[in-house]
Amino acid sequence: MTTTQTSAKTFRNAILAGAATFAALAGVNSANALPIIPIPINFPPVASFTATPNPVAVGDNAIFNGSASSDVDGNIAKYEWDLNGDGVFEVRSTVFSTANHRYTAPGTVAVKLRVTDNRGKTGTTTRTLAVHAKPVALLTADRAVPTAGDTVTYRATGSFDPNPGGFIREYQWDLDGNGTFERSTGTVQFVSMVFPTAGQKKIALRVIDRDFAFTDQSLFIRVNRRPTAVISATPNPAVVNRTVALSGAASADDRTIVKYEWDLNGDGTYETNTAASPSSSTMFATLGQVKVGLQVTDDDGAVDQSVATITVNPAPVFDTTAPHVTITPTRVRMFAGTATFEVTCPMDELSCNTTLTLKGRFGSLRGTFLGSGHEMIPGGETLEITVPLTPKAKRFIRRYGVLKAVAIAKATDAAGNTGTTKKFVRITKR
Repeated sequence: MTTTQTSAKTFRNAILAGAATFAALAGVNSANALPIIPIPINFPPVASFTATPNPVAVGDNAIFNGSASSDVDGNIAKYEWDLNGDGVFEVRSTVFSTANHRYTAPGTVAVKLRVTDNRGKTGTTTRTLAVHAKPVALLTADRAVPTAGDTVTYRATGSFDPNPGGFIREYQWDLDGNGTFERSTGTVQFVSMVFPTAGQKKIALRVIDRDFAFTDQSLFIRVNRRPTAVISATPNPAVVNRTVALSGAASADDRTIVKYEWDLNGDGTYETNTAASPSSSTMFATLGQVKVGLQVTDDDGAVDQSVATITVNPAPVFDTTAPHVTITPTRVRMFAGTATFEVTCPMDELSCNTTLTLKGRFGSLRGTFLGSGHEMIPGGETLEITVPLTPKAKRFIRRYGVLKAVAIAKATDAAGNTGTTKKFVRITKR
């Protein structure tokens, strides 16, 4: 039983005892006396409430609960709240014992609850609510646009608690943008991380102050893809002391390559800057294998490098000698209307692109075209060239048994020189 209930019971008992004493003094037998009607007394209700949280941060929801209020001789019929301390009970309810409010400025507020019982009596209580400012969260990055694979540090330097005597008790980080602050660095104000892939990313910082109020700050990040440097050289192999064209046009980036730099002497220093042009050229004075390098820089400052190996050959000796092939044998037999000869390309040639033509030597066939054949013969090798004979040549051989002709081999070598070889030959019926 509460103190209020005990006091009410004591008071009621005292009234009843007083009535009995008055009847005795009046000489009235208590057994024959009229019934004593108790004087109706209404005790005021007792107002009581809690405030959660207290202190509360600006903008957060403060919840007030007056369900602990009581009335010893009845029940609570109405709850009235003065939530801003101006003396006006602006929130009223006959049903709900709770209220809530968000405060827009720091300070102290005298929150009042007035309860009314079912017989009209009221009770009031006051509780002081402390409203404090939220902490300020500041989030910065060592690099505005990081490159995929690079380590970047994010800092909460400058974050603070504006309340007198306040401080930041913890820094928490959402590094994968899923809304969960999965990493705490305690009172350390920075964190380092690597984005393995390029694209749009999001991280967030949460700072928690002395009173466990918190503020979140997000940062949207564009992660750059590193450019790819690609070199091509034309010609490759190169020729000593002749110009080689270099190109980085096959290099790639997710945005724009703004600078091409070249290491033309293979010393690791990119001494030639062609700005946004992907082309350069050079020549080499020494034989063997040489290296050239390319460094590309994109519009976010990310770089990539590539090295190409080029073989430098001596200048070619110009071939001005016409090839002369060898034709054998001088006597062949017609077979299925054809005549076959063996033709040999000289050893000092790379190849002989050869056409073998037959023409008549005597009589009615003198100077007459009798047929031709063609073969590409590698240098130093012998190949057969089969010549399909003309109908006139075949009739002559069948009638007379032998045809005297001249075999003319016209051969062109790899340098473009053309030579002609002639050989007197006989084509027999059998």
